[in-house]
Amino acid sequence: MILWVKDHIFPHGGNNHVPRIFHKKIVGYVLAGIMGVEVIFLVSALFLLPGSGFLASFAPEALMRLANIERQDREVPTLRVNSLLEQAAKLKAQDMAERGYFAHNTPEGKPPWIWLQKTGYKFIYAGENLAVNFIDAQDVNSAWMDSPTHRSNILNRHYQEIGIATAIGEYKGREAIFVVQFFGAPIVQTPSPVSSQEEKSSPFQEKEQVKEEPFIAVEEQEKIEEEPSVVVEDQKDTELKGVVVAVSEEASQEFVRGAVGMYTLSRPKGNTNMLFALIAILFGLVLLVKMLVRFHVVHDRPLLFRSMVVLGVIILFRAINEYISISGISIGLGS
Repeated sequence: MILWVKDHIFPHGGNNHVPRIFHKKIVGYVLAGIMGVEVIFLVSALFLLPGSGFLASFAPEALMRLANIERQDREVPTLRVNSLLEQAAKLKAQDMAERGYFAHNTPEGKPPWIWLQKTGYKFIYAGENLAVNFIDAQDVNSAWMDSPTHRSNILNRHYQEIGIATAIGEYKGREAIFVVQFFGAPIVQTPSPVSSQEEKSSPFQEKEQVKEEPFIAVEEQEKIEEEPSVVVEDQKDTELKGVVVAVSEEASQEFVRGAVGMYTLSRPKGNTNMLFALIAILFGLVLLVKMLVRFHVVHDRPLLFRSMVVLGVIILFRAINEYISISGISIGLGS
């Protein structure tokens, strides 16, 4: 193995100062491999992934991890997963997928917090981010972070909990994955020193301790075009009572352990581009070493040409991948 690496990577007298990685046959194999990987990615991205439950099943955990990474990088407290928020997100995603709309409000005009009410999630603050037509979780998070209104949701210090879900449906005549990201700050009952009889007579005593009125921050956006964020008050019949049950500590730890693997599986474009980048770096470094050790412009012109072909193909494919994966994404309020 060591001898193989030495012959293929490093220029020395044994290989006539020409690493075998630059030989015509090896370069041909490398180009064939790059093209094969690209074909697999394009077929998956254009035909398989949009209607596949594979990506949809891994995206929520990946987006959760990405949101907390964004918050950690800015010293904002991380979010914990709440099962009620996850259920609300699932209901909203399924409703959009089944009826083919993409908006914060339902076609009947019902606002997004009706899904929180259906699951019994009581909140002081809540927010929602939406996305559709994606094939890579990182692209969704990047699109949200590039939008000031969606970014403010992800980095909002008021939020303590998160719930994300996906659903597969049809959007604008093609199969697509819908994703709903709910944020929340739950209302938590504080034990009162009053007697049990007084507690019964004042079931909503904690309301006096809440200084801020409950509201839900909903970002409205037409694809990538920004509009001002809209803040709407919670409905009056949503009473300030009850304790939101968060996931157990054991469940949270299990989630963290599996998040890295799920994050990797949710990034087909990222993984493909990373492989291409590694190949480009390898060829670039070997070429640099070759130039430093012994490089003759005339004799090594074929070597330089083959290197440029490999790097050029990689740059072209990465540009294609970026265009395909990002051009179709819609976030916020769909048209």
